[in-house]
Amino acid sequence: MTIGSPGRRAGTAKSSRQPQASTQSVRSSSTSDRRGSSRRTRRRPHPSNPLLGDLPSQKDLAAIEQVKLYPPAGANPTDAQSRNDYFDSIYHSAAVTGVNTSALLEAAVVGRPVMTVLSPRYDETQRGTLHFQHLLTAGGGLAYVAETYDEHAAQLARALSSADPGAPPDERSRRFTEAFIRPFGLDQPATPRMLATVEGLAGDSDGELPAAPRKTVTGSALARLARAFVRRARRRARRAKRAAKPKPRTTSGRQKPLSPAKAELIAAKQEARAAKAARERAKERSRRAKEAAKAGEDQA
Repeated sequence: MTIGSPGRRAGTAKSSRQPQASTQSVRSSSTSDRRGSSRRTRRRPHPSNPLLGDLPSQKDLAAIEQVKLYPPAGANPTDAQSRNDYFDSIYHSAAVTGVNTSALLEAAVVGRPVMTVLSPRYDETQRGTLHFQHLLTAGGGLAYVAETYDEHAAQLARALSSADPGAPPDERSRRFTEAFIRPFGLDQPATPRMLATVEGLAGDSDGELPAAPRKTVTGSALARLARAFVRRARRRARRAKRAAKPKPRTTSGRQKPLSPAKAELIAAKQEARAAKAARERAKERSRRAKEAAKAGEDQA
């Protein structure tokens, strides 16, 4: 099963790439294994990033017989029925793949192999995030990482050849869950412990706020790393905003990309021309006012 990730908003470049990635994954899997055409792939869309639509990549994905979109519009498992449905979807899968989503953690708890492709188009949401590194390192690493879709298809083929819902949990998923998600034991869910700890902080303080945390070398290093990440993300956003601005057309009707320095130079020239025009208009108004004043004096 392939699980979708949230997009920035429907219709953006990022949201339109996920159907394309799913199509590449399914086709490469079919090519690498002669039995691929008889296998079914479930694609679970993220509720904020639908895979049904009129985009070319969405139409290509819908046309592949092996792919089943379920639920078609995605679903947020917040009630008993949707949670059971979500669990069954993971449990009865030979492997779970995705870009970078919390569902990969839930697949690890269920014991299914977790796989991902390190694609340049997803670099910002994979290597560009702090939490993705946990999938690669915690407990020796959770995800089976592939650099190409052919490598990813080979990993899927191995998982499908030994698929058995009753088999022991995947070793990587077990180690990761034990080290990162349930450090107090595989049979000890983390959420009740976290809630008890938070409530305990409020109960132990007798109505007073807890003392400020003590600074540590690790905490300071993580804070610096987080600040650097935020600054880099802001620079990317500014560059993307400048690149999205409409470019002036040449005489041939084609658009030529402008460097940031050239765009700033053009803007400065436009401002200078506007200022010069404003000065000329001011001079003209002043001249007319003087002429009108002089005419009034002559009449007097």
